Amino acid sequence: MNPKTLAIHAGARPPPSRAIPLSPPLCVAAVSALGSHPHHEVARRVLDVEAAGFGGVLAFELRGATRKEAFSFLERVKLARAAPSLGDVATLVMHPATASARKLTPEERAAAGVTEDIIRVSVGLEDPAEVAEDILQAAAGALGRT
Repeated sequence: MNPKTLAIHAGARPPPSRAIPLSPPLCVAAVSALGSHPHHEVARRVLDVEAAGFGGVLAFELRGATRKEAFSFLERVKLARAAPSLGDVATLVMHPATASARKLTPEERAAAGVTEDIIRVSVGLEDPAEVAEDILQAAAGALGRT
């Protein structure tokens, strides 16, 4: 067992499965845990939400951000770390257009809904409120709204 996750396995800390509140002027969340998400009911049926929640992976868009601004966001996070893939005990952020969807043509990315302003997050063991604060400060800085 990994020492970093021992407290969770022992029940001392809940898993990071709560939705992270994001500020609409900067970001629009695409989180299946939110009742407004188009796939919310599907997620409720497929996931064991009563036992485990909706999980710690979410996506959001930096309203109208360019690739340069999205990269600026990745450079500005302090708590989270930029990574080419998700899944760790630490909070990771990625830019899918240049990571998981990098081999797709622009047309294929558009059809899949992967735009330059999308950021994907895998919430680690950190406090979700601190992760939200980190995301919001990085978004404000990247979009020139600090």
